[in-house]
Amino acid sequence: MPRRFGREVQLKLGVAAGLLDLRVDRKGGLDVEFEVEKSLDFAANRCSVRIFNLAQRTRDLITGTVRSTIDFSDDFIFTPSGKLVTGTDLGSFSKVTTDGHQIVGVTLLAGHERNVGQLFEGTTKHVRNWHERVDWITELECGDGHEGLTKGKIAMPYAKGTPISTVVLDLISAMGGSIDPGTVTAIIGIAAGKSKHKIHDVKLGRGFSAYGPAYPLLKQILEYIDVRWTFQDGEFILIGSDTTLPEPPFVVTDQGTGLLALNPIEGDAWELVHLLDHGLKPGKAVALATSKAQGAFRVEKVRHVGASRGGEFTSTAELTKLETIPGVL
Repeated sequence: MPRRFGREVQLKLGVAAGLLDLRVDRKGGLDVEFEVEKSLDFAANRCSVRIFNLAQRTRDLITGTVRSTIDFSDDFIFTPSGKLVTGTDLGSFSKVTTDGHQIVGVTLLAGHERNVGQLFEGTTKHVRNWHERVDWITELECGDGHEGLTKGKIAMPYAKGTPISTVVLDLISAMGGSIDPGTVTAIIGIAAGKSKHKIHDVKLGRGFSAYGPAYPLLKQILEYIDVRWTFQDGEFILIGSDTTLPEPPFVVTDQGTGLLALNPIEGDAWELVHLLDHGLKPGKAVALATSKAQGAFRVEKVRHVGASRGGEFTSTAELTKLETIPGVL
């Protein structure tokens, strides 16, 4: 199948031997398929990438496979069952050792010419290779913040009166994330007062010891004060229930070349189908100015799908209504 004009994909893989930089553009390159799912849900964002017909050496670098040839210099050996085999022409055999636990850093960039940007940054959860008809296929299943969400642990005592933001910062750090302390304090302070619990003193009412997995405790605290959070491209992000990322909105009009479909979901929510665009991401403000819908919205979920050989190359976002985008609408 011919390569689609204008599509560009760049895949950077951090392996033990260094950085593999794989590109697909109008000049050629490897064939790649990908699917990225990101949301403001309390879970790791995921990415699936399939790469076609990598050289065996490259496949081995990604999977952590070591190949070596052992030559027999003696004229006898013992088989695994203990049987003695003699002869001068015992030849050689290949030994293959695979480290199935190797974690590969993955950065995926894609888009059309002049609008290529990062869709995902994370690490592999599973890597596998298989042969299908005429193709060798390498599949990477990845998570953004997956390691921190599943393995992050904390052991810390907190006294009565400790700011909740301090606990949240420690939990984020235990999960391998980082975020500006001032941002955490500001978002928690605003969100707590607006939450259904109407929390006006964002400090611990009593002391306690945090011990064990960090993820369940962080989820419990932030759900209680109505703050959304997510790992995005290796960064930890906090967003209030009615706020957006601090950046200009994504503008959608009928005249824009990227709009493919705008479908109602439920209430004031909409599904936006757009030509693949890295600008659509969870928490992003969206300004709709179309014949179907107008006003301020926020991206709750987004799914990026692409293939260099053809087929889809789109971003599908779930939008929820906002009262306004500060400074814009």
